[in-house]
Amino acid sequence: MAGAPPLVADQLDMIWDDVIALSNVLFAQSDEPLADAANAEAANLKRGLLVVGRRLQLTAEQYKKLRSVVYYGLLRAHPALTQDEFRAIPATSFQMLNAFFVVRRQSGIYGDFEGMEEVEPSGEAKAA
Repeated sequence: MAGAPPLVADQLDMIWDDVIALSNVLFAQSDEPLADAANAEAANLKRGLLVVGRRLQLTAEQYKKLRSVVYYGLLRAHPALTQDEFRAIPATSFQMLNAFFVVRRQSGIYGDFEGMEEVEPSGEAKAA
């Protein structure tokens, strides 16, 4: 996680509720069956919560919150970054989702940033 420092209190204040709410939505989706049997094999190729062949299913409002979390996470390393500059950065939804998980880890909400095991939104430790 080089180059991704832990967040400071002001950043946590801005993202706390959204990180929890979005994590709950994304974890719920990770348990949903894939649309067809042809994609069932892809279910074994999990990378974090992302599953090959699965669509990101967020409302427009949820996606805006996800982008907001990423923006506040970037401010730690790039304090001069403006909202306008951030909105002008070309990024796919997949890249934005990956950035969300980096910020989620930086937040320490689901585990210690410096190596403590991450936990599911339910508070349970992740299975090894």
